[in-house]
Amino acid sequence: MNINKTLVKETRVKKGWTQEQLAEIIGVSSRTVQRIESKGMTSMDTISALSAVFEVARENLIVDDPEISKKSMNGSLLMLLLFVSGIAVGAGASFLIFNA
Repeated sequence: MNINKTLVKETRVKKGWTQEQLAEIIGVSSRTVQRIESKGMTSMDTISALSAVFEVARENLIVDDPEISKKSMNGSLLMLLLFVSGIAVGAGASFLIFNA
């Protein structure tokens, strides 16, 4: 899930917490907090924990990145196409085998 990494870092700094302190408070590794602040990606569970300790709505932390959503959608469509193609090829092969 995409998260507003700038808001996370600014809120952490405003509270006077280090990355290690925030990690301990929300129950994740300090590496997870580093990743959040650098890449802006994390799980919904971590977003919920951050929302609680920062006292902000989850929706304020979540970022809807159309570019990432588009890539995810394209990947899903490709997988569906490959799956359907596999069924079509498999069904065609079965047709040929049983009608031979």
